[in-house]
Amino acid sequence: MGDATPGVTLLSTFDQEEATKLAGQIDQTNRTRQETVAAIADTALAEAQSPANQKLSALVIAHAGWHQGVLGIVASKVVEATGKPTLILTIDPQTGVAKGSGRSVPAFHLFHGLQKAADLMTHFGGHAAAAGMSLPAENIDQLRSILSAAAAPALKENPRMPLTVSGRIESGAITKASYHELRQLAPFGEGNPQPVFTMVPSVIDNVKSIGKDGKHLRFRVDGQLGSIAFNMGQLAGPIGTAEKVKLAFTIGENTFNGNTSLQLEIKDLQIQANDVIDLREPTLNRAKLAAAATYVFFDAHTSRRLTNSYQFGGPTILASKLAAGTKNVVLVDVPHTAAELASVMQKVELPVSIMFFATPADLIAVPTRQEFGQVLVYLRAHPQFDKHKLGLLARAVHMNVNQVILAVQVFFQLKFVTIDGALISVVNNPEKHALEDAPAYQERNNAIVLAKHLQTAGRAALQTELLRYRD
Repeated sequence: MGDATPGVTLLSTFDQEEATKLAGQIDQTNRTRQETVAAIADTALAEAQSPANQKLSALVIAHAGWHQGVLGIVASKVVEATGKPTLILTIDPQTGVAKGSGRSVPAFHLFHGLQKAADLMTHFGGHAAAAGMSLPAENIDQLRSILSAAAAPALKENPRMPLTVSGRIESGAITKASYHELRQLAPFGEGNPQPVFTMVPSVIDNVKSIGKDGKHLRFRVDGQLGSIAFNMGQLAGPIGTAEKVKLAFTIGENTFNGNTSLQLEIKDLQIQANDVIDLREPTLNRAKLAAAATYVFFDAHTSRRLTNSYQFGGPTILASKLAAGTKNVVLVDVPHTAAELASVMQKVELPVSIMFFATPADLIAVPTRQEFGQVLVYLRAHPQFDKHKLGLLARAVHMNVNQVILAVQVFFQLKFVTIDGALISVVNNPEKHALEDAPAYQERNNAIVLAKHLQTAGRAALQTELLRYRD
């Protein structure tokens, strides 16, 4: 952007007034550089996404009048955005000579690639990652074709520019103390890259597009860490609504209004679908049931009842008949046991959606001891009671029919009653047993506890719990 002398003078002068003046000049030059880079990069990045360039394995982008001093910086930005070796050239309209800089990816040796087009250039030099060159403007198209053909095999084997990650870190471990320890590894550069870390935050909020035309992205991680993502402004909407985002970032500092705080500079991010997609609602949503999926029921009666009332967007199947490896599964109702749930979780392919729907009648409480007693008294007063008339019994004792059925099952298992065909008779002077000793009592009580837990547990905790069934 100009002469480096003011920078040298600034670092060597003992004159405070001169230093202040030089610092202002250098800062203005740097601002001009930033504006120049931004303007050229905007054009170059847009051209890199053209249909013709998207088909190429290497890019050669040329324009008249671009500032030669910043073309290497622009080439780096295009490589970072596209993962393709890139040459950025400026054309002198008077001489017809194109000059520029190139940057490459680890998979492709740029200098070797340029050697294949040596006869097209008047000068070139460089190494595996970067190069400079000059050539007649009329040779640009040939250079583009040769370089793209040379890069194609390398990029086919390594289609994405790798991002080397040092490790995973939790937000709570990112402190000023740990940052200053990390800075002991500096200075960072080509031979000593700044460490990149990954994280899956619990919360991302304060998401905003910033800069000219909302080009960049700013958000907060876990309520404490500011983050900046350059050239990712278009992701503000998806990130703001995403349930799970994986970040790759370096750690730095940001000074604003005299206050310095830690800041994550996002190098890449991935919006991930949760392994467990939470569709739980108090009532069934017809629109969600219309989605294409395999709908799994734990209870046959519930399956018949709901399939008669709703239009499902895919096949319905009982959990006991579910095949291993089934994809795009929705668990509609609640399981009877944890073992039944574990069996299904081991068969489905992730992600799995959960509704865990049950009506209040499905989850009605186990009868109290007094209610059990009322059922037994009624049966004793009606010898050889027809079990097909349990609805009549339920109305007589003011209980839900499912509670009455459970009571009869418990009595039968404890040998308080006998069942001969359809006739229920009370046993005189039976052995004493606690109601809780009956398997039916235990199963029903455990099923209600499990169902209520699955319906009310927090999303993150429930996902962890369900995935544990797959271990």
